[in-house]
Amino acid sequence: MDYHWPNLARKSLEDYFSGKLDEPGEGEESQEGVFVTLQKYRQLRGCIGCIQGQGKMPAMVYQYARSAALKDPRFPSLERKELKEISIEVTILTPFEKMAGPLDFEMGTHGVYLTKGFHSAVFLPQVGPEQAWDKKTLLEHLSIKAGLHGQAWQQSEVEFQRFSGEIFSEL
Repeated sequence: MDYHWPNLARKSLEDYFSGKLDEPGEGEESQEGVFVTLQKYRQLRGCIGCIQGQGKMPAMVYQYARSAALKDPRFPSLERKELKEISIEVTILTPFEKMAGPLDFEMGTHGVYLTKGFHSAVFLPQVGPEQAWDKKTLLEHLSIKAGLHGQAWQQSEVEFQRFSGEIFSEL
């Protein structure tokens, strides 16, 4: 079955506010990660996903749309009245690859996944350009997002992986 991923994410939210709890069961198991991003007036309103596939893609998009709306700890739960004010973006991730060093990525093309011990954080490929950051600023913010200090990305024990993402936006 062919999906327009943002439409499916919006349907998930509309179903939630209408009391419907079913989710799509068709589709094949996916190894790809996916993130659903909600924006309200071009400002982040929620973003949740997974870096590796955890089931069938339609079900993951459906689930993560609700999680981005209701469970992103940075924001209050989305209210029904906000549905008409948000735009939805779904990013399907490519497999991760180890980076040769912290600057071994192309801004706007690659997302970056940082790990140090039990600390980790990820930024999707579109985050840096949306924030008008350069590479070092992105890595500082990624370090802080991981619960580390801003310069932690320069430490030798920090590991980096990059990936690309296919971005689907509402029409």
